[in-house]
Amino acid sequence: MKTPWLCFATLAAAEPGRILCVVPSRWPPSRSLEAVASTWLKDCDDVTIAVSARQYNASRGATVARRKSARKFITRNVAVTHDDTKGFTPWLPIRSAVEYAAAQSGFDWLAMVEDDSVVHLKRLRAFLGRYASSDPLTFGQCACDRSPGMHLFSRAALAQIRPVVGTCAPGRYKAQSAGDVALLKCLDRANLTCTAAVDARGDALISAMRSQRKPQMLRLLEATAAGRRHCEAGK
Repeated sequence: MKTPWLCFATLAAAEPGRILCVVPSRWPPSRSLEAVASTWLKDCDDVTIAVSARQYNASRGATVARRKSARKFITRNVAVTHDDTKGFTPWLPIRSAVEYAAAQSGFDWLAMVEDDSVVHLKRLRAFLGRYASSDPLTFGQCACDRSPGMHLFSRAALAQIRPVVGTCAPGRYKAQSAGDVALLKCLDRANLTCTAAVDARGDALISAMRSQRKPQMLRLLEATAAGRRHCEAGK
C-alpha cells in the first residue's frame, strides 16, 4: 500500500525515551501549523507531517519556498505508505501517521499532534519518564471521547493498534469529525484505554485548538493552572 508522506525533521535530544511527533495535516502546511508548532516542537526528537498524496503532488514546487518561517525548523524528506486515490478525508493522514510510526525503529513514544493545536506541556519528558513504553499506554484528548489536540502512544500501544488500523474507517460522519470517530473506534478495537488527559498535578496534556473561540481557550488554560481535566473544562 502506497501513500506519500512528508517527513519534517530532525531535532536531537540526549535524553532516553525518544519521541516521534507526527502531524496529520493538509498540504501545503497551514499558517496555523507554523504559528503553533513552537508550543510542542521542543519536546520532539523527530517531526513528520503526514499529508494527502494528491495534495502533495498537485502543489509541491514553490510551496515550501514561500514559507520561509517554516523552513527554520523543517527539513523535507519523502516516504511512502498508502494510496488515497479515492479522495482526501481527515482519517487518511491519521491512519498513515499510525502506520508510519509503527514502522519506525528507535522511538519509544508517538506524539500525534493536530496541525492547529496549541499544546501546553509543562514537563512532557518528565511525565513520560514515569511510564514504560513497553506497556500499552495512550494519553491525550482521546480520554475526553474526542480527539483534537495531542495523543501519545507508547511503542507497545502502537504495536497493538497497528493490526486493526485498516478496519477503523469512519463511515458517514461530518468531515471534521471523521478522524476523531475513527481514532476512538481503533482504540476500542485494539483494546486500549486512553488514560487521563492531564495527570493529577496538571503537569501534562492540556491542549487547545487555535480555531477555538477566545473565551473557551481561556477556560482551558485556567483549567491547566488549576490541575483540572481538559474534558471537564471544555464542557
